[in-house]
Amino acid sequence: MPTKGFPVHLTSSVTELVAATQCEYGAARAYELKQGWRLAPCGLPVGQHCGDQDCTVHGADEMLTRLAQLGDAHEQDFLAQLQVRFGREGVLDASDFSAQDVLAAVAQQVPALFQVPVRTGALVGRADFLIRQDDGTYAVYDTKLARSAQSAAVLQIAAYADALLQLGVRVSQTGYLVLGSGEITHHNVFDVIPVFELVRQTYLDLVARLDSQSLTTWGTLEQGGTGLQTCGRCDGCEEQLLPARDVLLVMGCTAGHRAKLHGVGIFTVEELARVCVADSLEFEPGFVNSTGIRDNMLAALSAQAQLFLAGEQGDPDGPGEYRVIDKDSFGLLRAPDSDDIFFDFEGDPLHTEQGSTQWGLEYLFGWCTRELGSDGRPWFNALWAHDRVAEKQAFERFIDYVLARFTGSPGMHVYHYAPYETTALKRLATQYGTREEELDHLLRSGVFVDLYAVVRSGLRTSGRSLSIKKLEPFYADALGMSREGVTNAADSITAYADAITERDLGNETEFERRLALIQDYNRYDCESTLHLYNWLSGIAQDQGVVIERAEYALPEELLPEHAEPDPTHVALREFIDHAQHGGQFHELETVVARMAWAAMDYHKREAKQFWWDHFARLQDPVEDWTGSEIFRPIRAEVTDDWQIVGRERTPSRILALHGELEPGNKLRPGAKVMSVYDAPAPDGLQESATAQRKYNASGATIEEIEPVHGTDRVVMTVKEKLPKDVPEYSDLPIGLTPPMPISSKPIADRLQEFGVEVAGHVQGKTSTGQVDLPVSARTNLLGRRGAVVEIADEQADSGAAGNHDWTPRVVAALVSDPHAVVAVQGPPGAGKTYVASHVISELVWAGWKIAVVAQSHAVVDNVLSAVVKNGKLSEHSVGKRPGSGQAPPEGTSDLSGPKAQKFYAQAAGGFVVGGTAWALCADNFLPEGRFDLVVIDEAGQYSLANALAVSHAADRILLLGDPQQLPQVSQGVHPEPVNESVLGWMVGDDATIAADRGFFLDQTWRMHPDLTSVVSDLSYEGKLHAVAKTSGRKVDNLAPGLHVRELDHLGNVAASVEEAQEVVRIITELLGSQWQLDAQTPPRPLEAQDFIVVAPYNAQVHLLRDHLAAAGLEETAVGTVDKFQGQEAPIAIVSLATSSATEAPRGLEFVRNRNRLNVSISRGQHSAFMVFSKHLRGAIPGSPHQIEEQGAFLRLCAKR
Repeated sequence: MPTKGFPVHLTSSVTELVAATQCEYGAARAYELKQGWRLAPCGLPVGQHCGDQDCTVHGADEMLTRLAQLGDAHEQDFLAQLQVRFGREGVLDASDFSAQDVLAAVAQQVPALFQVPVRTGALVGRADFLIRQDDGTYAVYDTKLARSAQSAAVLQIAAYADALLQLGVRVSQTGYLVLGSGEITHHNVFDVIPVFELVRQTYLDLVARLDSQSLTTWGTLEQGGTGLQTCGRCDGCEEQLLPARDVLLVMGCTAGHRAKLHGVGIFTVEELARVCVADSLEFEPGFVNSTGIRDNMLAALSAQAQLFLAGEQGDPDGPGEYRVIDKDSFGLLRAPDSDDIFFDFEGDPLHTEQGSTQWGLEYLFGWCTRELGSDGRPWFNALWAHDRVAEKQAFERFIDYVLARFTGSPGMHVYHYAPYETTALKRLATQYGTREEELDHLLRSGVFVDLYAVVRSGLRTSGRSLSIKKLEPFYADALGMSREGVTNAADSITAYADAITERDLGNETEFERRLALIQDYNRYDCESTLHLYNWLSGIAQDQGVVIERAEYALPEELLPEHAEPDPTHVALREFIDHAQHGGQFHELETVVARMAWAAMDYHKREAKQFWWDHFARLQDPVEDWTGSEIFRPIRAEVTDDWQIVGRERTPSRILALHGELEPGNKLRPGAKVMSVYDAPAPDGLQESATAQRKYNASGATIEEIEPVHGTDRVVMTVKEKLPKDVPEYSDLPIGLTPPMPISSKPIADRLQEFGVEVAGHVQGKTSTGQVDLPVSARTNLLGRRGAVVEIADEQADSGAAGNHDWTPRVVAALVSDPHAVVAVQGPPGAGKTYVASHVISELVWAGWKIAVVAQSHAVVDNVLSAVVKNGKLSEHSVGKRPGSGQAPPEGTSDLSGPKAQKFYAQAAGGFVVGGTAWALCADNFLPEGRFDLVVIDEAGQYSLANALAVSHAADRILLLGDPQQLPQVSQGVHPEPVNESVLGWMVGDDATIAADRGFFLDQTWRMHPDLTSVVSDLSYEGKLHAVAKTSGRKVDNLAPGLHVRELDHLGNVAASVEEAQEVVRIITELLGSQWQLDAQTPPRPLEAQDFIVVAPYNAQVHLLRDHLAAAGLEETAVGTVDKFQGQEAPIAIVSLATSSATEAPRGLEFVRNRNRLNVSISRGQHSAFMVFSKHLRGAIPGSPHQIEEQGAFLRLCAKR
């Protein structure tokens, strides 16, 4: 056996390969153990069994054993399905096949093969299934018990696909995972293969460096270690942290922090502790923070390191040390009330039920009270749920119990530890569509109190974790017992699974015994929460903090004696439940009912999520705030104090806020925000029951954002209004947060009407023959029934070099059905707006009444302007209800307020009008007899719920947009996908819309064929092509297509000087080059305005502008991708700015998102440049979707 390098006979699994990308040290040790170079911790080689169940190498993991058994059964179930589909002889067992046998079976067009042996390099394995597709290719199918696709599983099917390709099998571009939920996910294996190749090469490079005579040791080369990358979290790393005194011993220190600390020579706890003066957050004299970690975070880590050391020096049998770091945080506690309860869940994430694709079950709702039982312990109550019907009932009973207790004792609270309990309650309320308003009110009233929030903000302990189990030693005397039997969540899950097995076998006594053990564990957790509250209250008293009694009253409509459930909700929910539990209905009938039910509360859920996030920010540390509309100033000052300006009625003041914009921040001049104040906050401002901070709900407006040259900082000028009846104050805000949501009542009312309509058709129905769905465009939309009509080619001929005009096809489809839904997917430059304007003009001429709607006024204005530009319609046939303070587009009539009805009355024949969803849902905007057609533009960014709302106004729907460009944004959690884009709903999981659902505009008029092919492969499955005319686009000495400029830079987070310099270099080198649009257009020299530069972060945008201005290129347009949608220039340049995945703010997804790259690159008419750090190529993402995205990026990088 070779002692160094990669043994030729070694076989490796994908899991081992992936592990090497996550932790070289752990993967190296596993490899050495597998090779026999290293002994297991028990002292035996890996091939010998010590018999110790607790051995990390040889011991059996009950959870893993259970998973393996379930996985085998799942694979056999899918095999049985295939045997029914293809016949037993149509599914070959290939477990003993050679490579030639596999090729022979494929040549014979065998429908399916089972357990197919594959090998690629050192990787060997068995593809669970190969199934022949309609196009003659074979797709890899792998069964996985998981409820969602996992990264290793996606890499695995790509590895199998790669091996089969090398063998000579025609492999489908799509691979499939058959999940334990019954769902089958599909993945582009051609995108994943480049990532797999990277993972494989990483592993090969690692093991090539290993040597049996010099085993891997912990630490960097400077520390005397092997120098391998370490994650600090796996078992192998964990056992080395204490001997190495690694900074990861310090609570709160992340792997990212660790890498930055290593970069400045800080490796140990002791070195980190010396950063700050003892017992302070002040840096030691002479220390300069060059770590890249924010000053306040680094100081907190140093203080935590000092406390860790103090804990080590204290009583070894004691609970450890703690320090109060913010006594105000103890104000989150509430005065004790005799009706308080202390709550904890137990759940099984692996629970599934027949006929359902959902996973997970909260099987035990447990709580104790302050009242003592006969055993001297707090009284305990438990609600068990062994299926989803019981889970819903338990949830309702628990919420009703809390409401009843709260009604009788308004000062009571529900205490829990960590956010899981409230998160799970929100999920259950949404999942079952029950008690949503009641739970929301309890949450807003501060009835639920998370003690973890008090501990996290108020205390610092010497331990490595703030889990409640690690805090119990501080109040162990009060707790009075230690954990026995079931002692952790994993034990609880396994014990519950075993209990269910015993029940199914008829062993009721053993079933009850095991449940009792779980219940004891849950009771202990609840009691621990009670004693934690008492301990924290004692600390608060010692600190002089007064714990106030907070009382809130339920709104009258939520009181039990007044609560009346919405009959529409009840009717729809009963129908849905019946369909789920044995009712025989067509899929369309249940889909329409489910969507109507979910859409009714779409806007409530969106608003609830806003307020939940807002109240969380009022409680969370400011440094934890995230989002695209927040700003955390490091310094604030008043530049103009409170005064009444001009004709304004209320005082306002001007603030200058200094700080850094979050990457991807959407704040702009004119944006509305709320200002937040720390305690003690000014009197009269809005407050929350769950936090001590307050906020100015009257709002503030950003007037200017000025970059501070040479830094990443900006100065934000903000005009803040003084709320009514609030005295003037001098306090300064600690941050800006998103403004209050605009009322969506008109839209919600239309969705309520739709729900009532559907409920009237399904209420009380018990079988499909009784259901008579509404005949409408909305029913067709929810059924994905797109109207498509074939017409003679000569009708569609535009007369332009054989290129086709889609207008006749779209018109014919709309005319073909009085309730038509026509979906048009228009890639970049494919003429979507051209099609829209000409379809509208033609139908208005035919007498149609048309409404145009979109997510923003600007998009509506663009369509109407294109209609006007056609020259076929007069101003008396085109109108717009403009936004507040805006004017309608030139050449259109103003339809503000009552003007719309006057416009309709005076219109002779057809007309087209435009507005947002608020306009189309308003009664005073509808013409007599409704519209004939509603056109939704940019429907790839328009929610399905809002589409259902606005389509009340018309008989037909025309959708135009592209889900492959910028996406629809939603912040709420919904039980059905009413939050996804309406065009995305029609397109489904594919990149392009199916021919029987709509039209794909497959020709772009913008890009040269060589650039089109890049975009087509990236986002459109190779189906997008360029019109012939674009092949005449030329730039002297520059090939058309995509050009990659890969730079070597590190340490850049959201702005890169290196990339800014490269962008200037590209433009400077090309300035003056002859540019020719097409063969009929004379060439001319390229100018500064012939370039569009796109960057993901505002910091890079500002930096690019500075560099371009210094080079005399002020006329070059620079911005984030959303600024340039719909625009074009001869050459587009994309600068990704960040140096690596670990440094990328908001993650790598934000930087090289496929949709954003599609929009960015496709701005170019002739060519595009992509400028980025070479270190982005080496990133191995953690999710399947991100792996596909990274693979697509790697394929782009290969197009040099």
